[in-house]
Amino acid sequence: MPNYAKFLKDVMAKKTKSGKYETVDLTENCSAIIQKGLPNKHKDPGSFTLSCVLGNNVEGGKEGAFDTWKTISSHGGSHDRRPEGGANNAMHNETITFKIYDALKFLRKEGAEGYQEELEVLPERIPQKRNIFLPLRTPEEEEEKKETLTTPRGPPKVELKPLPEHLRYAFLGPDNTYPVVLSAALSEKECEKLLCVLNKYRSAIGWSIGDLKRISPTTCMHSILLEEGHKPRVQNQHRLNPIIQDVVRKKVIKLLDAVIIYAISDSEWVSPMQVVAKKRGMTVVPGKDGEMIATRVATGWKVCIDYRMLNAATRKYHFPLPFIDQMLYTLRGYDYYCFLDGYSGYNKIAIAPEDQHKSAFTCPYGIYAYRKMSFGLCNALATFQRCMMANFHDLI
Repeated sequence: MPNYAKFLKDVMAKKTKSGKYETVDLTENCSAIIQKGLPNKHKDPGSFTLSCVLGNNVEGGKEGAFDTWKTISSHGGSHDRRPEGGANNAMHNETITFKIYDALKFLRKEGAEGYQEELEVLPERIPQKRNIFLPLRTPEEEEEKKETLTTPRGPPKVELKPLPEHLRYAFLGPDNTYPVVLSAALSEKECEKLLCVLNKYRSAIGWSIGDLKRISPTTCMHSILLEEGHKPRVQNQHRLNPIIQDVVRKKVIKLLDAVIIYAISDSEWVSPMQVVAKKRGMTVVPGKDGEMIATRVATGWKVCIDYRMLNAATRKYHFPLPFIDQMLYTLRGYDYYCFLDGYSGYNKIAIAPEDQHKSAFTCPYGIYAYRKMSFGLCNALATFQRCMMANFHDLI
């Protein structure tokens, strides 16, 4: 009620003296609230119960009803009062009250023999209260996954992205399989020598997220320690267009298959998901007046988690990072160097089990938490550096 609120503020601040009669213009909604014309809002009734009559042909009378109660209770049913013995006053007219989700599912499974249901139409699908994992694949993708599981594993299917002019693809396997990226300035003999070395250590190279070599938690583990006084924050998801939603769906499926994330429903921390454009290399694009403008062209989409709220509440981990100028100084005098890109390097390091729920994120397909360290977490860079120092201490 903005108009009425301003009137009250002016009266309380003594800017307006209230006379005998005052007139305030109110909207239709305000009038309905003052006149109590809106219907009362009732509380949530919670889980309800359904009465089912156990027909009159049960042998043994009350004893037969008690045997039926034991059968239903073993399938998840519940009752108002536990009957003791063969005959009990709690079971009037051989009627038992139990939860609709479990009871109707049991009655349908048993064929409802000897029972008379008080519900004419049963729901086709009874929701599972504890099922928080949503089916993300289309029927075609489900069939493709089944075929992949049944057929022997072959070379991985890798999407070859466009490369700049100074780089080119080479293949370690037949029929253009097991691709690697080489410098376009290398000669044929140099490429052959390099491919021989890469073939020798091909088991150390990963082409898909399923090829990741896990790092033992005894070597390195990421912890999310919070500062005192910070309250948990549950943030809402961002609105995404249909194209971006499909990108998120494929990313979630990829992480679920690799057991990097899992579905969660009771996390105190929930962060939103962001999708940003991948921009690689500079391209000259003609402008309106024929002027050539250098522009970064988007080559794809990158799914990120906005952990700013969580990072602000996280205790900082001050681990020394290397100096870039010193690293470049050690490369002087060499004609060639090899750059080993750690494929999803962060996802090889486990998050402490007691801190995994803090990494939860929300998307249109549910809420998920990371088992492995995610990019964007506070102290992730320091944890990764500590892990590299532990693995390559003898080469430093």
